[in-house]
Amino acid sequence: LQHTFQISGAAISPLTRSFIWQSSSDTGTSWINIQASASNSLTTSTLETTTSGARYLYRAIVTDSDIYGLSITDTSTAFYLVINPRITISGISFSLTQKYGESQTATFDFAFGTETRTATFSPGGQSGISWSDISSDSATITLASGLNVGTYYETITVTDSVTAQTIQMLTFTVTQADSITVSALDITTTYAPNTPVPGSYSITGLQNNESATATLNYQEGEVGSSTPTPPTDAGTYSVSPSSFTLLNGADIANYAGVIYESATVVIDRAPQVRLTIGQYNAFRGISTYPVNVYGGSDIGAITVSVIDSSTSGCLLVSERALTAANVGNCTIQVVKAGTRNYLTETATATFYWIEWVANNTVQALPGANTTPLTGGNSVEKSEVVVTANSFTNTSGDGITSSSVGNTIRILITGYEGLDPLDIDVIFRPYQYVEVISDLTSTYIQVVIPVGSITGYIAINGGRRGVSHTPEFTILP
Repeated sequence: LQHTFQISGAAISPLTRSFIWQSSSDTGTSWINIQASASNSLTTSTLETTTSGARYLYRAIVTDSDIYGLSITDTSTAFYLVINPRITISGISFSLTQKYGESQTATFDFAFGTETRTATFSPGGQSGISWSDISSDSATITLASGLNVGTYYETITVTDSVTAQTIQMLTFTVTQADSITVSALDITTTYAPNTPVPGSYSITGLQNNESATATLNYQEGEVGSSTPTPPTDAGTYSVSPSSFTLLNGADIANYAGVIYESATVVIDRAPQVRLTIGQYNAFRGISTYPVNVYGGSDIGAITVSVIDSSTSGCLLVSERALTAANVGNCTIQVVKAGTRNYLTETATATFYWIEWVANNTVQALPGANTTPLTGGNSVEKSEVVVTANSFTNTSGDGITSSSVGNTIRILITGYEGLDPLDIDVIFRPYQYVEVISDLTSTYIQVVIPVGSITGYIAINGGRRGVSHTPEFTILP
């Protein structure tokens, strides 16, 4: 601030007035001229508190003179200024720094000057930078967490009641937030048919409630190709995130970078459907018995083995047919091999071999093998051999397979003369035919029932006997 001294009044005509302005820094002991002119005012240089008070004096020597050399001189009373200290602005720092996503406030205090102080800010109104609690003594600035990376400037101007001013520039620097981390998550589950196992990931380090997406890529083993398609088969897969994208216009430049962390998805093999071993009744006259296996999953091979022949001396005469040399029992084991998606499944069963005794009355027929009209104890005896050897369609063409719901013919012997209601036709696994549509001396015509699976077909003619067909394939 500067100050202007002024002397009023004017010289009497025809005199002219001149001024010599002097200052003293030793309470008036000595004086120096600082301005000589016709001006009746003196404007000081910028005032400081170091020149305040009675030690630092000012005065004017006033001379009225004419052109003839006549002059009158007078010296003014010495005077001094009481100079208030400059306005000060103070705060924790005039250069603030924060990371993107952080926020902070800082208060700047104002002191000294003359009477009331007023603060203004330039440019003011910047997005993310706000002033509050503004008074004669202080003001508070808030730097929002959403300020993008960069350098920002703001100027405080504080003016007192005599228009003395102090100006302070502020610098704010926003640096990048730490790197974002995209982490795939480890997953362990069990195989389920036709069920993809999508991976999962977490994102840490996002600021200001920002959101983002990423893509997961899957790779089996060290040499498998990478694909974004989630796996469906059992195995161990490396899961790697990529293609990180911030949403809603957020700027990746506000972050130091993106870190990707891989994980593992493990799909364990599932247990197979429980195996069961079906056994037909031991009908008389049947020397071999089919080993019917139900259950299991997928296409693993089935292996049948005798693990204890016991007293029966049983053995496998084919992959699925069992016979025995003696009355007794034996234990077999069925193993359905595991596949990529299923574990190995094992089941055991014990077969019992019993002896059938023919209790027909042994008695010769009298006469010409006729029963007397008068009655008697004679018994007629007949033996019939029943068989079921092969298959045809309704056109008579030989077949070994067909689908559920189709009509087939089973070629037979020994069942002629029976009523269809007296015969049971049984597909695996114990699926009874509801209606026999035709019965002749050479074939039985049936519709393959729902639920049937590949295996032997049993034909039960009651007292006439039971026969088993060769294995018949039920198509999907």
